[in-house]
Amino acid sequence: MPIKAMDEFDFSMKQQQFYKQIQALNASLEQQVQEQTAELRRSLVLARVLKQITDEIRSSLNPQTVLQTIVDEVRSLFDTDRVVMYRFDQDWVGEVIVESVLEPWRRVLGNTYQDNCFPEESGQQYLEGRVRAVDDVEASDVAECHKGLLRSMQVKANLVVPIRMLGQVWGLLIAHECRAPRHWEEFEIDLLQQLADQAAIAIQQAELYEQSCVAAATARAQARQLEQTADELAQALQDLQQAQGQLVQTEKMSSLGQLVAGVAHEINNPVSFIYGNLSHATSYAHDLFAVIAAYQAECPQPSDRTQAVLDTVDLDFIKEDFPKILGSMKVGSERIRQIVLSLQNFSRADQAQKKLANIHEGIDNTLMILQHRLKPNGADAGIEIIKTYGDLPLVDCFAGQLNQVFMNLISNAIDALEERVACELITAGQQLETRPNQITIQTSIASESTIQIRIADNGLGITEEIRSHLFDPFFTTKPVGKGTGLGLAISYQIIERHGGTITCNSQWGKGTEFCIELPVHRQRCESTLKPH
Repeated sequence: MPIKAMDEFDFSMKQQQFYKQIQALNASLEQQVQEQTAELRRSLVLARVLKQITDEIRSSLNPQTVLQTIVDEVRSLFDTDRVVMYRFDQDWVGEVIVESVLEPWRRVLGNTYQDNCFPEESGQQYLEGRVRAVDDVEASDVAECHKGLLRSMQVKANLVVPIRMLGQVWGLLIAHECRAPRHWEEFEIDLLQQLADQAAIAIQQAELYEQSCVAAATARAQARQLEQTADELAQALQDLQQAQGQLVQTEKMSSLGQLVAGVAHEINNPVSFIYGNLSHATSYAHDLFAVIAAYQAECPQPSDRTQAVLDTVDLDFIKEDFPKILGSMKVGSERIRQIVLSLQNFSRADQAQKKLANIHEGIDNTLMILQHRLKPNGADAGIEIIKTYGDLPLVDCFAGQLNQVFMNLISNAIDALEERVACELITAGQQLETRPNQITIQTSIASESTIQIRIADNGLGITEEIRSHLFDPFFTTKPVGKGTGLGLAISYQIIERHGGTITCNSQWGKGTEFCIELPVHRQRCESTLKPH
């Protein structure tokens, strides 16, 4: 019996020990679970904060916005009174560049601090990863001068971790507890350091993005400047080419005018001599024929010698034809005189000031000069000129320049008609249409202060694409060597210089019309031109 009792006692003791072991194991497991749960919770919180910061970095690469998000999240996560980022300069003088603080604690954003108690070796220590955790400022071994700085910010406890970037200490991420002392847990220190490392990444990315934006903006500005410079150079080149072309054209017209004036003068003198003596020659011929008639009446039987001479000369034919020859010479001389006069009028140099001019006279002189291109020639039926002149006043203008405009427009009209004839020859198998080649010139009074001149042809016309470039310098549809592309551009500038307008109306297949409007300046123009 005693033995049995002892066995039961031993079993009971072992059972109690086993129970205690189980309780201890359960307590240990429960503590581990709690610790792992807390660690998991901290990891989840850290992951949430890191995700929030990462999302902010992706959505906004503005450095200030990203840094503000970091300090806001840290203050909320740590449930502390203030979190700041403190950035160093080269002399270890720092400025609070971003802050998240609760009321009623003092705001320190923008404050600059130079902590004379900060040892120089601390910078190297921070670079090596030093973390400073102060649970109670007043009870700590912090230097008294540094305590004074913390007191000025109402700090009771603080946690400081470095923000390292590119091998340097960029600044500090600091948590301030202002209500009371606080013990900083190890996981809080690790968490704040991870957030500081994340802040360094965010800062570096934001700065790189900002640098890329600045570089892109600089590149765009340089591109715009280069584009503007290229445009200016292109415009300068175009202006230079235009000026050169105009200079050549002006010199050509000036030289041509001088040449024509000189030739006209040289032609005019002998033609005037011939024309002036034709009346005398006619009178002398009449007298000679009268003498011959009287001689024949007096001597009906001439000598053999005289008869031999008469047999070689058809005297009756000469008496009939010679007056016709003199008449033809007179008509030809008059024609030459008219051409010379037209050349002189057309080529006269413009004075420095405008003068009253007869527009119809300028047009007629131009037509006279171009007569060789207008008259029929072999199979070419020629070009019909239809003039409808209105009662125009004299116009205050540079007449020579306007003559140049008329020359350009009428010459282009002749070119268009010649092109039409060539096309019809090709397409119609040498069978020309019965439609005659015509150039219509109309003048009229457009308003009380303007006159209108219309020059139209019934050629092939021009397309809208070509019409939009007609007045551009150096634009031409003619073959190389046939045109400079300056005629219409110069004409446009001449009309514009006179305060007028020139427009082109054309439709493919229906001909082309140029319309010029010029101011009259009636206060100086009292005379009018009668229609021809």
